[in-house]
Amino acid sequence: MDGLRDRDIKHFAKTYNLVKQKLLQNIHTWINNRSMPGYLATARTVVLSKDESQFPLEGGVRVIAILPALYKLTETVVHELLLSELLQKAPLHPH
Repeated sequence: MDGLRDRDIKHFAKTYNLVKQKLLQNIHTWINNRSMPGYLATARTVVLSKDESQFPLEGGVRVIAILPALYKLTETVVHELLLSELLQKAPLHPH
């Protein structure tokens, strides 16, 4: 119906689990070592005109930094770990 063969779906499932495990191992290593590959922290920038003009004046642009999704995912995990540690040390609602 959708053009996918069972063989392709089974291969994807195996590959997905291998990639997932490798990513999890790397993220754990980065967090434990408190370092991350520089290429993941390098943002691509996009410049947008604030007033829709083709050639905006100085100050008439908005710069947006786009980070790789893997960096954002790792950043989210680190924030969750830090929040968890802080809440264990100093709960928001002490008893």
